[in-house]
Amino acid sequence: MIYCVAANKGGVGKTSLLTNVAALLSLDKRVLMVDCDGQGNCSLAFGINPLGVKNTLHDVLLGGCSIEQAAIKIRDNLSLIPSNDDMDILELEILPEAKEKYKHPYELLKPHLEAIKGQYDYIMIDTPPSLGLVTMNALKASDRVLIPFEPELYAVKGLIKVLETVEKFQEKSNPGLKVEGVVGMKVDSRTSLHSDMLQQARAYCFKKDINIYQTVIPRSIRFASATNYHGKPAVWVDKNNAIVKAYFELAKEMFDND
Repeated sequence: MIYCVAANKGGVGKTSLLTNVAALLSLDKRVLMVDCDGQGNCSLAFGINPLGVKNTLHDVLLGGCSIEQAAIKIRDNLSLIPSNDDMDILELEILPEAKEKYKHPYELLKPHLEAIKGQYDYIMIDTPPSLGLVTMNALKASDRVLIPFEPELYAVKGLIKVLETVEKFQEKSNPGLKVEGVVGMKVDSRTSLHSDMLQQARAYCFKKDINIYQTVIPRSIRFASATNYHGKPAVWVDKNNAIVKAYFELAKEMFDND
């Protein structure tokens, strides 16, 4: 099963969601993370400098190396296809040559993942904070999409925009794609704003028959600092932390029926 995590803005906890869920899954499943974001935050989450890696997703997509050559083994059951700022210019490299060299610009990633998906139980794709060419490639290659939702002012409008974009993409380019669910991220239940925004998001998702998980990930500065201090996702560092426990609950809610 191939999942991607998509959002149209940064700072909503997209990479945190992906890396912590992938780290938990890898306890007993074979997991590959694919970082499509030029910021390289998936690498940073595991203490890897994205500027120092030899092969990246950019090289894979442009034919510079195979996807196997780009894979970095993090643990026995967990590997990563890294990215760095080379990905930021991918659109400029692809689109001018779309008619001649890249006739299917939304299908750059899919064949590479199809070739190796039998080696993994889960492939999880992190995307840049936009709905452009790179994210469309991730959606084209995926079976399911997870959408992080930070309940700030106007965030419901952003959530609706992402869901509408995914729906249009389903109709035109990937009818097999499904929204696996919406995940409340960085939630501060003590504030009326977050409670109201989360309630609005739940109402919209219920109306559209879209799954929104009961488990939410609370806001925590301590949790966010785990990567900075340890070079590991927090679920590997502090299992007694309330937010780590929330990730365990979320993973159970997501994958118990798999």
